[in-house]
Amino acid sequence: GGENAAAAASALAEYATGKRSAPVETYFVESRSAAILQAAPEGKQLCERVHFLGGYGIRDIMGLRVAYLSGRYDAGVYAAHALLEGGPAFVGAAYTPQAIEGLVRLAKASPAPIDVLLTSEWPIGIDGKLEEPERPKDPDGGAINWQEVGATPIAELVSALEPRYHVFGTADIFYQRPPFQTQQRGHVCRCIGVGKVGSKGKGRLWVHGLALTPASSMPEAALMQRPANTTP
Repeated sequence: GGENAAAAASALAEYATGKRSAPVETYFVESRSAAILQAAPEGKQLCERVHFLGGYGIRDIMGLRVAYLSGRYDAGVYAAHALLEGGPAFVGAAYTPQAIEGLVRLAKASPAPIDVLLTSEWPIGIDGKLEEPERPKDPDGGAINWQEVGATPIAELVSALEPRYHVFGTADIFYQRPPFQTQQRGHVCRCIGVGKVGSKGKGRLWVHGLALTPASSMPEAALMQRPANTTP
């Protein structure tokens, strides 16, 4: 909402003005601010070690092939642009089919696998084919509002890009889905939801470490390994 956006802008301003500094190289996508999406659609380094990735695209970061999509799903905006050709990728802070299709085209232009996909929203259907204990849960015991935190276009994007890792936020829940096998490439995809910055408790962790080796540096056998808990 407005208060959350204002608080985020205020916190970011402290880094941009040099009042605070980032301890490590930090890359992020934006889901609410139309201003930053319109001002820097191709991305921008906001200050030392803090990088806004941009509207959508693919970057090589520390050897990893990282795909990203900023913005949020607005059903009305998305439907209104579904049949348009050459329309805008974003309307305000809402992405359109043109952004999704543009990112898919970029990914398909190279045979190299996507190591990491970054989005704000969860993919709809993430809890499918899972037993009850494995499904995401609100740490406070409440119901998850999938219409608010998830989006069908994100699920379609994951299906098309087949990333090795998909990292997302929005729900303020830390969650690691059992890996699932991708249909075309055959490697597994691991979906990881993280909490909002500053949230408390294990169920809302917002910092999570991963030791990743770029797919381009991995032997085929290692890339195709499937853990015992892999789902279809």
